[in-house]
Amino acid sequence: MTGREWFAGCRTERLQQAARELVQDVYPGAAAESIQVLDRNGRVLALVAVPAGVVAVAPSQREEPEVIAGWTFTDHSALFDGKRISVAASRLKLLRVLVEAEGPLSGKMIAELAFGKHMGEDAARYHITSLRKELGEAFPEFEGEFIPGDGGYRLMLR
Repeated sequence: MTGREWFAGCRTERLQQAARELVQDVYPGAAAESIQVLDRNGRVLALVAVPAGVVAVAPSQREEPEVIAGWTFTDHSALFDGKRISVAASRLKLLRVLVEAEGPLSGKMIAELAFGKHMGEDAARYHITSLRKELGEAFPEFEGEFIPGDGGYRLMLR
């Protein structure tokens, strides 16, 4: 092994460790499997496997993130009272629109706000039905309807 190969290996190990730590911070309990490096045109420049390993910082030494009551969102997930809620990526913006709405929204308004002008009300209703199922799985103890549709759609879980 040349010095250059050894140095590249060290950088790869640091990248793999950073990926493990990032995934643990954003998705506790999940494991990173690979890292993809893209150029600005979306072309893959590098694909690095992330073998199972331990996170360098012991959990007792980590700062626990503050749990925020109610709904919070990241670019790729939704949390309720600090618990990650499994929602399909295609419905994450729909959930956010319902959470941030001050009152009931019509199907047409939801279609435009959550999906853009290219989607109709029928497709929005399909996604609302699917979101109801996902919320039912995430909150089995919740009694009642998550997103009633009488007089407009609104999210009941706040």
